[in-house]
Amino acid sequence: MRTESSFHQFKLYMNKRGISHKQFIEIKKMPLDKNASENETLTVFYSFGDSPFGDVLIGSTNEGLCFLALIDKRKKALEMLKSYYSSAIFLEQNVELHQQALTPLCGDWTQMPSIKLCLKGTPFQHKVWQKLLDIPFGECVTYRDIAMKVGNPKACRAVGSAMGSNPIAYLIPCHRVIRTGGGLGGFRWGLDKKQLILNYENSNL
Repeated sequence: MRTESSFHQFKLYMNKRGISHKQFIEIKKMPLDKNASENETLTVFYSFGDSPFGDVLIGSTNEGLCFLALIDKRKKALEMLKSYYSSAIFLEQNVELHQQALTPLCGDWTQMPSIKLCLKGTPFQHKVWQKLLDIPFGECVTYRDIAMKVGNPKACRAVGSAMGSNPIAYLIPCHRVIRTGGGLGGFRWGLDKKQLILNYENSNL
């Protein structure tokens, strides 16, 4: 269990200064048939880690990071990962990419590694996820703002759905999108986590 002192210890290493994630995150699309290929079985490496927002489950392939979840129960989270890539082989292994993925959550942003993501998703989902990378640390935009950026101001609900399908917590910063009236809206990993992250970022501007 994380203590208050360990939470403050994480804060000592945060130095982000309004950086947007597009400066160190690259998203590429996983072929739609990659997970079900008859000629090549997808291998997913996974490990558990610690962050200021609780435990995390990280998954990756040889192509890049494919899963990062804020979790409460490890067994349930692992079942979620295995369901998401139902035809894959899973190996528990803390690869270098997993350590790199934790850097934005727990590290010094002046020494940020480049992080590659390789994700399943529709063209619209990828378009939304790319736009989310533009939101700077410590700032929030609305669902309508993102809808406008993808070229369809009326697509607020579709934007919310695309965000709900995002398998990468924090690195693709869905938590920085709120309702026009100021409400939190939704969050795949729970509204308590969303509020925790927003409070944390606001306190580290």
